[in-house]
This record gives sequence, structure tokens and C-alpha cells, in this order.
Amino acid sequence: EGGGGFVIIQGARAKVRLQGITFLNASETAVVVSKKAGLSKDGNPALEQVFCECHFFSNNGGEGGAIRADSRTRVHIESSVFSHNYSTLGTGNTDNSGVGGGAIHNNAESMNVWFSTFDNNSAQIGVIYTHPESTLFISQNTFLLGDDEREYESAAVYVYAEDISSFVDYGGNRGYDRNGGEDRDFSYCNGVYVNNEDECIPFGDIPSTSGRENDSSGRECIDAQGVFRSHRGTLKRCDWMAIGSRKNKNCNGKTELGRMCCEECSSMSSTSNIRGGNKDQSVTESTGNPSTHPTGLPTVSPLERPSITPVLPPNEGGIKDVVFYVLGDAPYQRKEFDDDQFPKQVRDIPNDSDFVFHVGDMQRTKTSLCNITWYQHVADILRYSTSPVFITPGDNDWLDCEPYIGAKQGWAHWKNTFGFFDSYWQPPKFKLVRQPNLLENVSFLYQRVLFVVVHLVSDYFDIESERKYRHTEQLKWTKQQIAINEGFFDSIVIIGHSPPSALNRDFFSAKESGISETVSELGIPVVYIHGSGHKFVEEEQFNKLDNFLRIQIPGRTSNPVKVTIKNSNMFLFDFRDGNTTTQCCENGWPYISKLNDVILQYGSL
Repeated sequence: EGGGGFVIIQGARAKVRLQGITFLNASETAVVVSKKAGLSKDGNPALEQVFCECHFFSNNGGEGGAIRADSRTRVHIESSVFSHNYSTLGTGNTDNSGVGGGAIHNNAESMNVWFSTFDNNSAQIGVIYTHPESTLFISQNTFLLGDDEREYESAAVYVYAEDISSFVDYGGNRGYDRNGGEDRDFSYCNGVYVNNEDECIPFGDIPSTSGRENDSSGRECIDAQGVFRSHRGTLKRCDWMAIGSRKNKNCNGKTELGRMCCEECSSMSSTSNIRGGNKDQSVTESTGNPSTHPTGLPTVSPLERPSITPVLPPNEGGIKDVVFYVLGDAPYQRKEFDDDQFPKQVRDIPNDSDFVFHVGDMQRTKTSLCNITWYQHVADILRYSTSPVFITPGDNDWLDCEPYIGAKQGWAHWKNTFGFFDSYWQPPKFKLVRQPNLLENVSFLYQRVLFVVVHLVSDYFDIESERKYRHTEQLKWTKQQIAINEGFFDSIVIIGHSPPSALNRDFFSAKESGISETVSELGIPVVYIHGSGHKFVEEEQFNKLDNFLRIQIPGRTSNPVKVTIKNSNMFLFDFRDGNTTTQCCENGWPYISKLNDVILQYGSL
């Protein structure tokens, strides 16, 4: 922290892989890929090749807060998170050359940036800055633009060149104003800003907008120079002011956002079909535009390693069933290890599972005394699972350690043992997003179902200020994930530990702008699955909403609950004990009922 940069890569023909590392608070660029002059021994140019799958938070650098790649290098960045990084130069040379990049400064021979998330990175001339002699390939990235502190005008990608020939957009890139574009006196380019010529090209319009003549669905927004959307689903079409208008600050009746004039247009859902809609498909799927580049992704970084995020082929048979298992509140007693109860629970999870959730409370503190060996033993057993395991902490896992080793130390044990726990398995066939400031929270989109795992506990050891901060941040992040992915999911699954209570009402409430407000507006099936109660509970019309279902799993020594989602919006629950059934929806939720010989399905009245 505050000790300069952390990694400098410099050497003829060096090959480096950075994986699973978090770079935090560097006072200079965190990772520098430095050029090596001259030729290698065989007479070829000396090239450094770097694969990076890491997280970068609050790093400050003159040219690129997180990563700077010099010439004669090749860099592949994949499944990374960049948050609150800052380019300290901001401006510099009068022509803005050689500076910039809140997250990445690209002067490399070639750079790939795939499946990554950029949130609240600050620079006056681009979250990613790319040099005129460099080639940049981007695909399936999310840019959440906006700076809480410095209020810079910026762009997702800033290309310093006379044209965009050195830039290749392979689709799936999206840029949003993280603050909804409301009450702002500054603006952002949500796409590619070219050479400081007041030209902002939205993602999807590169290299041209031809082929869309017959596409009226949301076209008035897609063809805009900037598109902002709020979490409530409002799209705003924004264009850069003409020079004369800029001097007079005259938008002719439109909303003014910095140097842009904006007006509301179609809702977000109207643009959901522009790309064909299913993000589970290959990144090379057709965008509807004629291609001006080779359709295959070039191998610019031939490392001896497969892609960290394999992509699925198009769904030839339509949406597939999603199957996952949920367990929790176990193990509590030492005998659950000794008698093989807990290991058997995990070993017996069938191979049809896409993934597994543990909803927290994996110890009884009076028994474990929060000893680190208990955490490690539980982790070893959970690795028996043949499917990736996602874990959310329970109050027993850290807060209830207060009388023994302290809640702070308990949290350190949990993070050191279960942080990034899912990375033990082969990379999943979907993009996994972690909340930058609360890394235990994850979200992913799979078979048109949005999954969000959040840290929800209810315990009197929880310090009120910390609890409010945690709930506020993850509520904002959950709504953000919903807004970013809207149009690509038909239902939502929220995974947490605790049932609703006075201590987490701020997260669930509709009256306090909680998640129920968003659920009500969406009008699609949403299920909250949790533990803590040690018995099965079902609550249809959770928070008085017809489309909100709450399921508390029995946990403890019960079999993990099997959840099947058919057609991306019909939920089936199997408790695998030959006895327990859901009273509300034994044949699936939302259920189909017969009334006056008319078949009615929820949501289709």
C-alpha cells in the first residue's frame, strides 16, 4: 500500500500468467508490462506475453491506474474486475497523446480485453486508453461509467488515432452511467471516443451502423452518440453539442448532461432483441451488421492455457433446464465429521447439478471455537462436490466468533478459506461477476436466469454502521446487476443466509426502496432462497408480491434441496426425503391452476 507499483514485467520473450491476485492501493500503476528494446536471439522482435485474470482496486498511476502495457508486448486480460482506479495525469500533452487510462493504458502491439467489469475508474480521457500504434480487441465487457469523486468527463474506451481501424469490437460490450444520468453536470461517452474530435461511437455501432435500416426496435437510442439508462429502466438518447450550442449551453429543450443533450426514448426492454438476446452464446454470434473484420478471434497471445471463461455454443435445442442444489447450517457438531454425515451430504449430491450453493452457518461456535482448522476441514469436504460450490457467509461463520477470537478474526478466517472458493473447480460456462467492495457477493447469468448471491446475516453482534453499509452497497449492486442484464433473463434467484427480519428490512423492504420495489417493477418470478431457520418454510407472495417467493431450506443434516428451473421461469423443489413438499407449488411455481375450465398461468392474465 502506497509503495509504488507491484509488478513490473520486463524481459525478452517473457511469458507471464497473473491469476487470482488482487492488487490494492498501489501509488503507481499496479502492473507494468515494459518493452524490451532490440531483438531476441533468433532475430525476431522481443515480445512479452501476459495473461491476466485479476482484480484491481484503488490503484493510482500516471498512465493507467491498474495496467500499463508498453510497445512490443502482447497482453490478454480476461474475467477481471477494475474498480476505483485512477489515472493521475488526467491531461498532459496538449494533444492528449501518451497519457490517460483510468484502468488500462494500452501501448501494446496487441491487447485483448474480454469478460471484464469496469466500475468507477477515473480519467479525463478514457477508462481504457489505446495508442494509435496499438490494436485493441474487446468483447463481453461491462463499463459502469461515472466517478463519485472527481466528476471527470470520460469514455469507456478512448482511441487516440485518426480513425478506429486499430480497434475491434467483437460484441457484447456495454457501457452505462452508473448514476442513471440524473442531476449530473458532466457526461460520459458510453462507447468509443475517437481522438478528441467530439466523436463518440456507441458499442455496437462499430465500425458502421449499416444493416440496421429495418431495425426500429430502440434504434433511436442505439444510434445515439451516448446512451444512458437508470436502474428504473429509462433510456436516454444523448448527442454531443455543436460548438455553438456548447458555448451557449443550449440543448433546445432537451436535458443537458455536461457537453451532451439528452432526451428520453424507448425503455430498456425495447433494445433487448438488437443483438439476439442470449448472452450464454458464443462471443462471435452475429450482431446483424456486415463484418469488416475476420469473424474468428485472432490468437494474439498464444499462451499454453485454455481460456478462463469458455463460451457456450448457441442453444440449438432452446433453453436448457437449470439444476442446482442448496445446503446450509452444517456442519454444527464434530460428530457430523466423525460419523460421515456432512461428507456424505456432499458426496451424494448427484452429478446432474450445474452448481451448488451453501447458504452459510458451517459451524456452531461453542463447538468449533472458530478455530481455523474447522474452516479448513469444511472446505476440504466441500471440494468433494463435482460441481462448483458458491458460499455465502452466515452469522455463525464470523459474527458469533466475537466471544472467542473476535468477529474480525472470524471474518479473516472465512475470507482466507472461502474467498474465491468457486475457483477450485474448472471455470464455469458463464461470466461470474464479483461485487468490487464486497467480494463475497457474486452474480452470474445462466440459461436466462439471473443468480445473485448476497451477504445477509441477522445478529446482535453485527455493528449497526457496518451492517447498514453492507446492506446499502449490496442493494445498490444487486439492482445494478438487474439493470445491466435486463432483457437477458426471465427470472431471478437471490441466495442469502438469513430470513427477513428487522435487521435486514432495509434490504427487502418496498417502502424503503429495497429490493421488493425492484421485484414489483420487474413483474417476473423472483425467488429468495436462504437458511438459518433449521426447518422448511415457504412463503408465497413474499412481501405481498405475487411474483416473489421465499424458500427457507431445512438445512442441518437434511439432504441438500434440489432446485430445477424449467424454461428459465418455472421452479420445482425436491427435498429428496420422500416426505417434504412445497404446499404452494408442488407442480412448479409460478403454478398453473384450473378455474372455470380456463387455464390460467401467473403473469398471463
